[in-house]
Amino acid sequence: MQWQSVRRQQPQDREIEIEVKATGLNFRDVMVALDLYPDETKFLGLECAGIVTQLGKDVTSFKIGDEVMAIAHNSFSEYLVVDSRLAIAKPPSFSLLEAATIPVTFLTAYYTLIYLAKLQPGEKVLIHAAAGGVGLAAIQIAQDIGAEVYATASLAKWSLLESMGVSQIMNSRSLDFAEEIMSATVGRGVDVVLNSLSGEFIAKSMAVLNERGRFIEIGKQDIWSPAKVAQLKPNINYSIVDLWQITQDDPQLIQQMLRELCSKLHKRSPLMTETLKPLPCIVFTQEQTIDAFRYMQQGKHQGKIIISMDIDRSSRSERPKGYAERYALALANASPFAPTHQTFTGTYLITGGMGAIGLEVAQWLITKGVTNLVLLGRNQIKPELTDKLKKIQNDAQVNLIKADIANTNQLSQVLIQIESELPPLRGVVHCAGIVSDRTIAQQDWHSFEQVLAPKVQGAWNLHHLTQKYDLESFILFSSASSLIGSAGQANYCAANAFLDSLAHVRRNLGLPAISINWSAWEQTGLAANTQITAALKQKGIGSIKPNEGIEILEQLLLDAPPQVGVMPINWDLWEQNNAVTPYYEDLVTVKIKSTKSNDTKQQLLAVIPEYRESLLKEQISQQVAIILGIKDLSKIDLNTGFLESGLDSLGSVELRNKLQSSYDLKLSPTVTFDHPNITALSNYLSSLLFHHQPIKKKQDIEINNNLLKIESLSESEAEALLLEELNNLDL
Repeated sequence: MQWQSVRRQQPQDREIEIEVKATGLNFRDVMVALDLYPDETKFLGLECAGIVTQLGKDVTSFKIGDEVMAIAHNSFSEYLVVDSRLAIAKPPSFSLLEAATIPVTFLTAYYTLIYLAKLQPGEKVLIHAAAGGVGLAAIQIAQDIGAEVYATASLAKWSLLESMGVSQIMNSRSLDFAEEIMSATVGRGVDVVLNSLSGEFIAKSMAVLNERGRFIEIGKQDIWSPAKVAQLKPNINYSIVDLWQITQDDPQLIQQMLRELCSKLHKRSPLMTETLKPLPCIVFTQEQTIDAFRYMQQGKHQGKIIISMDIDRSSRSERPKGYAERYALALANASPFAPTHQTFTGTYLITGGMGAIGLEVAQWLITKGVTNLVLLGRNQIKPELTDKLKKIQNDAQVNLIKADIANTNQLSQVLIQIESELPPLRGVVHCAGIVSDRTIAQQDWHSFEQVLAPKVQGAWNLHHLTQKYDLESFILFSSASSLIGSAGQANYCAANAFLDSLAHVRRNLGLPAISINWSAWEQTGLAANTQITAALKQKGIGSIKPNEGIEILEQLLLDAPPQVGVMPINWDLWEQNNAVTPYYEDLVTVKIKSTKSNDTKQQLLAVIPEYRESLLKEQISQQVAIILGIKDLSKIDLNTGFLESGLDSLGSVELRNKLQSSYDLKLSPTVTFDHPNITALSNYLSSLLFHHQPIKKKQDIEINNNLLKIESLSESEAEALLLEELNNLDL
């Protein structure tokens, strides 16, 4: 997953735009991310809380500035357009974070128990996975009615349910709940079952439902058809619930239920303990979104997981109209360098614009729709670059201006000229810089002044003089030297470190900025010195092809952090030629050799056969390490079972997906159960890739037989069986 730049949409007649402040994470989102969700509508995010920023012409129930909560698709977005009937004013006593715990959980529980089951005072209701979000909401609603609650949850979560006054609690990891309920009810069973579990839990839950009971299914995996239920219990009322479909089919009903819920939520006061309350939650920041998905995947939470979208920026209301960094969470598609959806308008200024890198950037900006460019530099363009410049001039309005950006007056005049003659300034790319290399002993202030002037004074002038403009981009070309050091370049390292700090400062001020610590670009500047590049290569540091640099630049701008280093590094050579200090240990201990799936397979095919087994095991270990958060590969035992190592069912699905992608294979959903450790799995993959029979060890065969009997199952049955372990997660 990655954050991608998107265009803000204008709300239509009955719609509102919300600046999202908090988004609720649901298990549905985790299933979508793992490509397990059975529906075709595979968007991310279903609920949020935030502030109304725009109104459709027919909207009268809200005004700009209202704090609201809503149920809406693609709610992992900084700005969201939604049908006004799917939103409601936030209860004034709740924070926006608390409000984000309400829409999906309480609407699901309220619709199922009140509208479908018509739960009555004194009736008995079984709530499965009761420590999850919907479960906790359902407990509150059932208690508010006066119903008797029977709940299942994992043992570690019983104390939470006990604190809510639930006394009839059973273990969600055992089928013994059925016998316990029948004993507690003297054989009469319960009136209502709110089910989210699968497999044998469904049959057992049916068994504890009385003959006139109501069975409400909110699960997605392995659910029973109405015909199957009718054969077993013809007199019960059976409902399969898809809340999202209701929002599409009957938004008026959603609005009605939101109003009814809020009437109860509004009554919150210290003297009224029986009213509905927001759910307990754990909050992750926007930057920790993937960590939040993993946290839910592992079933660690109780209640809700909330993503706070309010990252550390100054108030956007103080920025010029139209300013905003607009991002939405999306699943990465085939191309890692998918183009942004943002339309570039106005004028872009490139410092060092008449150099080789500046012209590469100019050519790229033209392909993204920029039609007005200002190339700024102190010197005339070099003869070998004139043909490239002419080509660029054929495709856009290119203005060549000779000026020194370190001179505040000269830069001011350039900006005045842009204001008077060109469309508004929308972006700055700062590529200017020079080197003056010498050892520390030989450095003097003059050599520092030379290098600091374009980098430090130039960047500061750009920062100071462009703040009045509504910029979309402020891109600083820094150097890898400020991250890892460079012999003979103390002045250059210091100059680039200033750029890095400036990017962070601008972000904290709410201004756009990214500082990119580039390794040398081939055939440009420092990299044109073949002696230097050869020396760097011996140490394991490669140079960047210009076309690769541009592709990487575009990728970074999809989700621009304040600072990022881009260096082709051979970590094996690096370890041989450099002391591995704690600064590098996270990089050199987990050697992820490539993020491109084809590269993983090609690396394996390229090595001599004798080394394939060890490399394949290492590649699998790397993927397991990422999923489990293990930094040191040496701590992974190749013969320890995946389940014993902590790789649960969802982690197994993720590993299978990554292996399929990496090796271009079609693997069974239960491949990690069939081959339950790294050694066995490596042996199996090797047999597929190199067409030989896998070697089966007695230990692996025994593990297989003890885990699952799956050879005779269909693909869908096997996948459903694999996911039964989710019953234990109380999601």
